[in-house]
Amino acid sequence: MGCFARRTAVASREAIDRYAPLLLVALELAVFAIAFPRGNFPVNDDWSYAHSVLWLLEDHQIRLSDWIGMNLLPQTLLGGAASLLFGFSFPTLRVVTQLVSVLVVLATFRWFVVFGLGRCDAFVATVVVIATPFWGVLSSSYMTDLYGMVFAIPAATLFLAALTRPMLPAIALATLLSVAGVLERQVVAVVPAAFLVASLATRRPWQLREVSIAAAPLVAVVVAELAYNAYLAFGPGVPDAHRYLTGRVVDAVRSVVVGEAGYRGWVLSNLVTIIGYLGLFVAPWAIWQTAAVGRATRVFACVVAAGVAMASFAFDWWPPYRPDNVVDAAGIGPYTLYAALPPGLSPLDRSPGVLWRVAGIGAAVGVAALAIAMLRAARSMAADAVAVRARTWFAVSLVAAYLVPFVLTDYFDRYL
Repeated sequence: MGCFARRTAVASREAIDRYAPLLLVALELAVFAIAFPRGNFPVNDDWSYAHSVLWLLEDHQIRLSDWIGMNLLPQTLLGGAASLLFGFSFPTLRVVTQLVSVLVVLATFRWFVVFGLGRCDAFVATVVVIATPFWGVLSSSYMTDLYGMVFAIPAATLFLAALTRPMLPAIALATLLSVAGVLERQVVAVVPAAFLVASLATRRPWQLREVSIAAAPLVAVVVAELAYNAYLAFGPGVPDAHRYLTGRVVDAVRSVVVGEAGYRGWVLSNLVTIIGYLGLFVAPWAIWQTAAVGRATRVFACVVAAGVAMASFAFDWWPPYRPDNVVDAAGIGPYTLYAALPPGLSPLDRSPGVLWRVAGIGAAVGVAALAIAMLRAARSMAADAVAVRARTWFAVSLVAAYLVPFVLTDYFDRYL
């Protein structure tokens, strides 16, 4: 019986290794079948992004609603092209996002493979990403998140490959993808920024040519952002949300530095809740990797997880850690329309219950895995092997540059 089980496990792993991309596409199609909202109506706030498509079709110019904080250029062009072919509707725009999400799934799998995971592990890691509570909402709406990822993840993969084996064509293509990504969502600028940091950290002594190549992608991204903002400023106008978001980070840094009353506590709460959410999302991966780590690591993980779980019980601190986000204590939200109904007409139970306590324990396991990852990263950043150092510096820089603005200001759970 044991021998049969081992043979079955080996056969299953070999099948996953061989057919991983096809299996991931099939899984994504299953997500569509389950979650697809069938109706000509907006989801979340994608009505504001769809408005830009209408302006493109009617006025033949890129114009953004004051509600929009993202650049939205590639998404508007894709939505406009689809609407020209099939007519404007929210179902049409959702199908475009679904096609984009399939590309994101395949790009995510490829990222994990290039980062060094075996194909089976890369498959599991990608499934963990798809399993986050936001994926069904984001992949079946006209929200901007996946449109940013479809440029950011391939760019990051190419930069990572170029760090271990310098290739100018790969860097050039990654730069083009980063520029397109920033014209979709400004936060994609963290990808070339992380490439610059990793290059400077692992290539010594610095020489003008190497430094110029490392900085060129970030310079290109900044130039593209400035040019696009100039177009908006001298054309249809810069949205109010753009101005708000730009000034918000500057104000947040100032508030932290000068010690504005209560602000450092707010930053700490952002940090703690972000760690909690990330722990929840990586918990399945942590459980999958249990057999691959040593006994001492497992003991350390158990101690950390037990401490976090006990703190959760002591402070009654359970997921979801932030109210009025996509993940709501009553289910998948946000429940904006519910808040407009008379109180008591349709009451929703938002008590922790068994589900969220179990999720909180899972988050504790994930937080322990994150702690181990941080310790390993610190060791790898000083490793002798240049490839290991470069890979780790790039990953750490990427995560830090992406999360720090949310820690200092605020965030929606779907950003994670």
